[in-house]
Amino acid sequence: MPQELQINHEEKIVRFFIPKFHLRAHIQKCQTAFSFNFTRGVGRTDGEAPERGWANFNRVASSMKEMGPGAR
Repeated sequence: MPQELQINHEEKIVRFFIPKFHLRAHIQKCQTAFSFNFTRGVGRTDGEAPERGWANFNRVASSMKEMGPGAR
């Protein structure tokens, strides 16, 4: 890959957050430490975008039942 397209991992920081819909299910310590609202430099987002894709998979969910641990 060309140098200009490579990511310098030494200069990057990866941070983990809990999407707002799921945040209330966690203990208070997690709610403050992993909240989008209390993080400097984070724009206004709910963090739920990855979850929205699951709606498209609901149609095939019944075909996967037989693949789960309960069906083995």
